Amino acid sequence: MVNVVILDDEMPGARGTQVLEWIAGELPETRVVMYTLDADVCEVARNLGAGCVLKDASYDVLVRAVRNGAASLPRSAETY
Repeated sequence: MVNVVILDDEMPGARGTQVLEWIAGELPETRVVMYTLDADVCEVARNLGAGCVLKDASYDVLVRAVRNGAASLPRSAETY
């Protein structure tokens, strides 16, 4: 089973928020870190219990978000 999913908001065939809603319903123990340029998407992600990293953040921020997600309780809502 996957522990942490890094989910881009812009994907062919589906929006990341749609996939996040599916993960939240079907795989509630899986942590998700959204990766996006849109701060509004981060708000949606937080409301669904996911973390969020803006794409203009440094690589270190993304790594920290993934590590924190893996170490935290399921559906941890953090934004970086």
